[in-house]
Amino acid sequence: MLIKIMRPDRVIYALKSFIREKFGDRYIDAIPFNMNKTNSEATKDNPVLFLLFPGVDPTADVQNAAERCGKTTDNGKFLNISMGQGREK
Repeated sequence: MLIKIMRPDRVIYALKSFIREKFGDRYIDAIPFNMNKTNSEATKDNPVLFLLFPGVDPTADVQNAAERCGKTTDNGKFLNISMGQGREK
């Protein structure tokens, strides 16, 4: 409470430090995205859906993973559908 009152700009840093000290790094540090693991868990009944924010584009990772499995646009086994704003092409 004192940090929030006296230094509101330091609240996030203080909370991260507290959580890191009490619970460990795994609650603060993000796990890097692993397309290979994601691909191994995907099935026709369990598809992968990417919800993105501006500046993020996993298209190249998805295409590379599909090619490793023998699925390409040329053989008709890979179809990339862009559904976001400005992606109509």
